[in-house]
Amino acid sequence: MIDKKGNPVKVTSIPDRTKGVRYGEPRSHVSKSIITEQVVDIAEHYLKGGVDFDEGNADWMVAPKYKLPKIWESIAMFSPLLIIFPTDYPEIPPIGFYLKADIPCSPDNSHFFNQAYHDACKDPLQDGWKWYCVYVNPGSWNPARCQRTGDWKNGDNLWTYFTLINEVLASKG
Repeated sequence: MIDKKGNPVKVTSIPDRTKGVRYGEPRSHVSKSIITEQVVDIAEHYLKGGVDFDEGNADWMVAPKYKLPKIWESIAMFSPLLIIFPTDYPEIPPIGFYLKADIPCSPDNSHFFNQAYHDACKDPLQDGWKWYCVYVNPGSWNPARCQRTGDWKNGDNLWTYFTLINEVLASKG
């Protein structure tokens, strides 16, 4: 394996996916701290409409007024956007994200569903959300090893995920 700079990478651990992706279970203190830092950072520097956040267990965040790319302007300019964090985040990235169900599926987009796949959390589907398929292949997500505050910036993180969200929403699909 090779990293983004072309250097060889040694795999030191692989998250256990034998039991599937877990949601809503007690989260480690480290995971909760990393998610909280990332949500606060992205809320302060990117999401102008603020965020709603599960401060209790850091299971989810909502950008209530997420600006959709121009390709969506005939459908909607803004939508609430929900991200559910797997219990093992940041080792495992979110699986897709959610937009409000009142946004119609675009005929140009084949990744927006009334159902969730790839072990994505299905709970939001019962609460008026649709799932947008963004699946990060195993081995493609490389979070930083965190030993102190801010270490998460040196690997894949919520900023990386929002970049991915912007790219997929801006493309036909």
